Amino acid sequence: DWVILENIFQTRARSYWFSRNTLVGAYVNLHHDTRLSPGVSVDPFVTFGPKVTIHENTHVHSFTHLSDCTIHANSTVGPFAHIHKNTTLGAHNTVGSFVECVRATTHDHVKAKHLSYIGDATLHNHVNVGAGTVFANFDGHTKHPSIAKEGAFIGANTTIVGPNTLGEKSFVGAGSTITQPVPDDALALERAPQENRPNGASHYRSKKSQ
Repeated sequence: DWVILENIFQTRARSYWFSRNTLVGAYVNLHHDTRLSPGVSVDPFVTFGPKVTIHENTHVHSFTHLSDCTIHANSTVGPFAHIHKNTTLGAHNTVGSFVECVRATTHDHVKAKHLSYIGDATLHNHVNVGAGTVFANFDGHTKHPSIAKEGAFIGANTTIVGPNTLGEKSFVGAGSTITQPVPDDALALERAPQENRPNGASHYRSKKSQ
């Protein structure tokens, strides 16, 4: 029965990695080609697909799904992250809750802590990705890459429309949709003007009650 065989494999795989100074929690599904370095810690309920390598002292939080990826040393991933399809995360990265990385390459000290999609993107050292950021990589026909150069800061709820490049130490204001390259050390903002209508809320409520 394949269920019995799977349970035997998972028990033996966890014991194998325990013996090599890694910590693998309960209900972790390992793959036959998973590679873990000493000091790696994997919380319960993590799923490994094929072709995953994790380097020293990295912590993978619960409910994360990993496949076809390499994660370098001293990084933190998850919870609820999805890292897959030829992705490489650099050292000292923080990829947090509900972040998806696909065909992405990050260098060292990159942070993407919450609710972001990083697709077909290269992020250089010390790039910060704000909550709700989307790298819009697909135009309906072709996948387009984007690059964030060293020290770029991307504000929350931002869309980077590829192909695109954010320059070194550039700053993208929260809530922007960026369709053009941003030069080094530039501040990029793209927002529709806010309109406040006096007593508009009361007028809206009165229409709903009719």
